[in-house]
Amino acid sequence: MTAAGGLPAARNIERNVEARLASGDFKRVGWENIREVTDMSSMRQLYRQELISMAPMGLDGLSATVRGSDYEPTKLLASVLSTLGCAPNGDLRLHLGAGGRRLSIFEPEAGYVWPEQTLALSCLIELERGNDIALPYDAPMAIERLAEQYGHRVKRYLNCPADDCDADARYLAASQLWARDGLMMSARILYYMKQNNISLSELLRRLPGFAVATKTISCNVNPGRVLREISTDYEEGGEGTRIKTKNGVLFVRPSKRGKKLILIAEGADTEVAAELCGELEQKLATVFLDIERETK
Repeated sequence: MTAAGGLPAARNIERNVEARLASGDFKRVGWENIREVTDMSSMRQLYRQELISMAPMGLDGLSATVRGSDYEPTKLLASVLSTLGCAPNGDLRLHLGAGGRRLSIFEPEAGYVWPEQTLALSCLIELERGNDIALPYDAPMAIERLAEQYGHRVKRYLNCPADDCDADARYLAASQLWARDGLMMSARILYYMKQNNISLSELLRRLPGFAVATKTISCNVNPGRVLREISTDYEEGGEGTRIKTKNGVLFVRPSKRGKKLILIAEGADTEVAAELCGELEQKLATVFLDIERETK
């Protein structure tokens, strides 16, 4: 369920909708009150124009290949880049994730650029414009280090807040749609490369070195109890906890239904991040056993 700015709805909104649906407390409309079908195809054109506006001087001289798991976003981005003058079938490959929400990049010199790194690149562009950034609570901590270098902040919003504790971050996030849109990030990054005459590998060197590993594991005990056991910083009502180690940062949060735990490890490279994730999984297995013994 989404709310203002295309962000996840707050918990009170979800519960209100659920309660009304369960009790039948909502307006019913008869066939005679249903209006004619409205053609919404113009919305697609507005979105296309928004993408084009992100590169006002065009992308002549650049070339890129667009790939993706969904046909429509992939087709749209390829069309937009063509309109902007970016030649197709280049060595730089843009890969859109499901629904076009995430972006990864491959380029022979730069190598593979993970979605978390492309997000950081787009944040770098925003920081150079002199703006703070709004990101989800589980976004990489490396972006906070990057923001500090520019004298700005990363404001974090929750996936499903119980109150208005993240209202400031949500207000900012509503105006930074690019952070949740792989097509917008593609246009922003390519345009920055063209305007600054910089290669992707040179741009990547401006980021703090980091990589992220993610794993989801089953949780058959109370997730809140688990988080309290592994971290002294866990706060009730939050959406997880961060654990800082000498080799990186770990973030643990329960799934929506609380039946799984999502582990996000952030380290200097992919090997370190994967090791952190594995070590935490082993620790959690012990915590699960201890809690199960206590509750028997």
